[in-house]
Amino acid sequence: RRDVDNLVSGHGLVFNPGDPVEGYTNFLWCIVAWLGLKLNIEPIAFTQGVSLVAQALTLVLVYRLGRASLGSAAKALVAPALLALQIAFVAYPMTGMESTAFSFFATLSFYLLHQKAQDRTGGRVLLVFSLLALSLTRFDGFILAGILAGFPLFVKRGWRGLLVPLVAVAVGLVAYNAWRLSTYPT
Repeated sequence: RRDVDNLVSGHGLVFNPGDPVEGYTNFLWCIVAWLGLKLNIEPIAFTQGVSLVAQALTLVLVYRLGRASLGSAAKALVAPALLALQIAFVAYPMTGMESTAFSFFATLSFYLLHQKAQDRTGGRVLLVFSLLALSLTRFDGFILAGILAGFPLFVKRGWRGLLVPLVAVAVGLVAYNAWRLSTYPT
């Protein structure tokens, strides 16, 4: 919260004004909390609300993946029902932390790759957004984004259509890390 308060106050995304130290672990979630403050909403309440939306969208995506894989609406309900009964999945949105958003972006990225979104212009843009958001939500997100981007190889679909999205994600991550290194020199 302190980093976000300093960002809102014009001191930058730092723990202490005038001391360029990266005091956060999840860049995108700081930006979400900052947006809440800009909208005059308490950041924890705002991130809890965003988490609840991400949780609901994750259940929808899990259902759609089941429907696409199983071909049956009734059978497709099993996976989201089991997920909705899992205590960590139910509890995490109330923490206001980034875990639910991270799960959503991972599920969205997999869903888009499963649906061959990279073969459509709008799908490529959404895939870039999703993989980049996954990478910026938590530090380890770029590893999962890389694994997910390899999904087409495992199902023998090849890399066709993935080159532009992967280059765009790489450019985004390079730009973010260039900003980080210039902002937090130590």
